[in-house]
Amino acid sequence: MITGRRRSPASFIHSLRWHPVRLISFLDRPYYYGAKKKYLDWIASRQLATGRYDLFHSWSGDCLRSLQVAKKLGIPSIVEIPTWHRDGGKQKIHQPDKPKPTGDVPTVEKWKNRLLLQRKRFVREYDLADLLLVLSDKAAHTFRVRGFPAEKLFYLPRGVNVDRFKPGTRPEKFRAVFPAH
Repeated sequence: MITGRRRSPASFIHSLRWHPVRLISFLDRPYYYGAKKKYLDWIASRQLATGRYDLFHSWSGDCLRSLQVAKKLGIPSIVEIPTWHRDGGKQKIHQPDKPKPTGDVPTVEKWKNRLLLQRKRFVREYDLADLLLVLSDKAAHTFRVRGFPAEKLFYLPRGVNVDRFKPGTRPEKFRAVFPAH
């Protein structure tokens, strides 16, 4: 990352050396998506466990294990929520757990089903995070009716206030950073 004309020290930048995308690309979309997110969460949690970090910031669905490590080590955490609460804006009601299938489920199916991202994973992340970034007042409302305190929610809309920010002069060189997962 370039900041002004100074470079960030290499020790501040951490990159994955190996990524499982090609290895798991044979999986159908929901399994691939879940496997990729869980793998990246596992890698991030291992990095957090080193104790070298002062803050953890991630997206919902990407960070359950990492949030558990951050909480254990006392590292403040921020989770961005790109949508409403997974349970919507309804009043919190207790729903009994669904019974587990009783028949024999093939081992491959069991393995694949563990790759899926379950609703309870997202909800657990919401509880563990110290601060939730939401994209709209409506999204914040869905969390408040589910019992989240207003102090835990921060409204951070996407976009730019065009009355406040105007394009500057175009630089001779344009540099950008794009983190992808």
